[in-house]
Amino acid sequence: MKAKAVFLDRDGTLIQERGHISGLGQVKFIKGAYTALRKLQNLGFKLIIVSNQSGVARGILTETEVQKVNRHILSELEKRAIKIDRIYYCPHHPEYGNQRYLRNCTCRKPGSGMVKQAQKRLNLSAKNSYVIGDKMTDIELAKNIKGKGVLVLTGYGKRELSRLNSRRNRPDFVARNLLQAVKWIASNAK
Repeated sequence: MKAKAVFLDRDGTLIQERGHISGLGQVKFIKGAYTALRKLQNLGFKLIIVSNQSGVARGILTETEVQKVNRHILSELEKRAIKIDRIYYCPHHPEYGNQRYLRNCTCRKPGSGMVKQAQKRLNLSAKNSYVIGDKMTDIELAKNIKGKGVLVLTGYGKRELSRLNSRRNRPDFVARNLLQAVKWIASNAK
């Protein structure tokens, strides 16, 4: 039987939005994030972080810095008995970067490349999964994998919500924050 998962955006959803995060001191978890992640874990969801990190393509930060920040996030969560099953990030951008990073790839959200990697590695059912994020690209990713998308109003969420009328892919739920998103998932998944 395939597992169910929650695909979590990183910046603006799980941790505070701070632009292109390259240092550990910039990592601040959003209030309620630990409780929310524990609840998802207790509900039997695999937890996967999927993050566009175009700062690499733009030359603002390096992949080494992204990986260091990701390891720090995992470590902080581990201290609180929270297990993230995988972290995936896309360093590419379709308009910026050198030959290595300048590309319109399938891993960049709303493309489903990161989800497909997780599906293969963790034996996941995408259609029984959720995507939580603060941008419409997260909601579009949910639609692309036939899952459900939750827009959180942290990070860029409020700005994105104001643009909803012009988008055809609407979120299945709009939440104040990650904790409210998880409460909705808990009731929706029953």
